[in-house]
Amino acid sequence: MGRITEEQIKEDLIKFIKKEIVDPSVELDQNTVLSEAGVDSFSVVELVLFLERKHGITIGEKSMLPQNFRTVQTLATCASNSQ
Repeated sequence: MGRITEEQIKEDLIKFIKKEIVDPSVELDQNTVLSEAGVDSFSVVELVLFLERKHGITIGEKSMLPQNFRTVQTLATCASNSQ
């Protein structure tokens, strides 16, 4: 797969989280703290699998750090750097 932009990753993550993980009434943008929005550890696994399936991006074990899953922005940056 070709390299995808960080902006596209952010857009796709926000759509996925709104559709599959959090209540639709939850306000979510790239800087929302995911744990405060209702994203739990099981949901983090779903996000990692989503990135692998949708974009072929594998988040390496060394990148599986809490700070990389704090917001959509931090996750998109991590994913973009993992391409």
